[in-house]
Amino acid sequence: MIRVKLNEEELEKLRSFRCEMGLSLTKVTELMGIGSKLRDYESGKFNPSIEFLEKLAELYDKEEIKNFGVKIA
Repeated sequence: MIRVKLNEEELEKLRSFRCEMGLSLTKVTELMGIGSKLRDYESGKFNPSIEFLEKLAELYDKEEIKNFGVKIA
């Protein structure tokens, strides 16, 4: 699984997109079935996978999310 490192601007955009849709962290984690990982991803504590970002892009209807981050091993 390939993970990506997000910069501060991208992390803020993820939070912004979620809030624009009126979704709580809890609601998004329920919709995606990911437990509490979203908080860790939005804070930069953990690096999300490409697949995770693709799912968020679909949920938020924001294609630009697919281009976020720098791939890391």
